[in-house]
Amino acid sequence: MVPEEQLPPRLRGLPRLIQVHEHPDISYATNNLSYPSKGKIWGCFHDTSVYSESEHVQITEFGACLYRNKEWVLSTIYGRPYSTGEFEQWFNCPAGVLEPGKRYMNRLNYSAMMDQLDFESHAALWYYIGRKADGSEVKGYSLVFAVRRPDPDPKSQQVYFDRAT
Repeated sequence: MVPEEQLPPRLRGLPRLIQVHEHPDISYATNNLSYPSKGKIWGCFHDTSVYSESEHVQITEFGACLYRNKEWVLSTIYGRPYSTGEFEQWFNCPAGVLEPGKRYMNRLNYSAMMDQLDFESHAALWYYIGRKADGSEVKGYSLVFAVRRPDPDPKSQQVYFDRAT
């Protein structure tokens, strides 16, 4: 867990009503069989589940921030936060609205794509901002660590190969 005062400024002070889980939370580089159109050889993949335990919440913004020079810096493939529509599509969540108690999954999320394994490993903070029915904003977030080397246990990579084929 990241202390409130060390979160990106956009998240500070918002109640944490959205639950976010990454699996695995340490993601080793694997051969990129999942997104060949990206043109990258390696990826650090992880499943992401997002849910609200008690209230309907519409996701209005989400993204990943990397920890660089003692601050969280937005890092997405579009250089901007992702939208409600992108959440709807990637998490199969109609209108981006979380139904209480229902988990929404992105089975092929990733925190790094690269051609070489000569980059630094890094922590990524995946965050989600949503709006409740009363109009108030809430947040959820989790950490995943992208490790720029192959997993020392090759059996753990099999889940990614199985999903990609």
